[in-house]
Amino acid sequence: MELTVQTENTYPIYFRHDYGDLHGVFKNVGLLGRKICIVTDTNVAPLYLDAVKKVLDGPPAFIFKAGEAQKHMGTLQEMYKCFLTHKLDRHSVIVALGGGVAGDLAGFAAATFMRGIDFVQLPTSLLAQVDASVGGKTAIDFEGVKNLIGAFHQPKLVYINLATLSTLPRQEFVSGMGEVVKHGLIGDAAYYQYLQDHRQTIQDLDPETMLQVVAGSCKIKEAVVSQDEKEAGLREILNFGHCVGHAVESLSNYTLPHGQCVAIGMCTVLRISWKLGHITQGEMEQAIHLMKFFDLPTTAADYDPEKILSTMYQDKKTINDILRIVLLKKIGDAYTDGTVSTDDILESLKA
Repeated sequence: MELTVQTENTYPIYFRHDYGDLHGVFKNVGLLGRKICIVTDTNVAPLYLDAVKKVLDGPPAFIFKAGEAQKHMGTLQEMYKCFLTHKLDRHSVIVALGGGVAGDLAGFAAATFMRGIDFVQLPTSLLAQVDASVGGKTAIDFEGVKNLIGAFHQPKLVYINLATLSTLPRQEFVSGMGEVVKHGLIGDAAYYQYLQDHRQTIQDLDPETMLQVVAGSCKIKEAVVSQDEKEAGLREILNFGHCVGHAVESLSNYTLPHGQCVAIGMCTVLRISWKLGHITQGEMEQAIHLMKFFDLPTTAADYDPEKILSTMYQDKKTINDILRIVLLKKIGDAYTDGTVSTDDILESLKA
């Protein structure tokens, strides 16, 4: 299966069950014959680095310590040094092999090295496959604020090996399901219903079901990104649950994975959407129950609501000190609202 992302720089997404076709894909998009450097982390490298190197004729690799805590300027500087050591040039290609952290670091390095070179996404986590690898957002964290420094830099291609989900730690699978549920809630009621109907085969990582889940999420994100590549308007709906989620993630010192934080944020804004009369209590409870089924947290009880609220004002989506919260008009239809009161946010957080 293949999907095309229609942006200023159109690129394909390939869905496969191994890395066997990667050489041919690189050839198809004109990337063979260039210098390549693979960027990956200490968790993914032992699992998949050798297989990717073999298919791509043994390029060098930069391996960093796994974890969100490494997504900072220091790691970026070491990456630039690696690029210089291997004499990468303006025609070279960076390959991001791993989850969202690898994609963010490699993508931002590619966006800034020699004013921008090509890169490729090989996402190995569910979160990266359904969200982080598609859309061209790249960034590093700064001064405790997630993704504060970054750039829009679209990949040349995304190659999703669904077999990598079989080696994914349970917590990482759960984190990815946070973004999967989000896509259904904001963009496609039929897809959301598919998640409800196939929840058990999703839990079981059934290959055909996971192909439909990952491809379905990518289609929803592509439809949004193709209309608003650089988040000037519509793309803001992809931040459903993120304003609260990023605040919780920061307050947890990044010990709570991204998808779990987004789930807490989604439950918060689902309550606000219900209070405003956009969705029914039954729809709200059904969505929260689905998240609970996938072991996603549904409450911010472990964190001070006042601290969450104050941290939310550091978010990039805040404009002129006005919080812009993504809410639901109905299941599958989201919008951005800058009029939600702090009292309503606090009440929903406390709930």
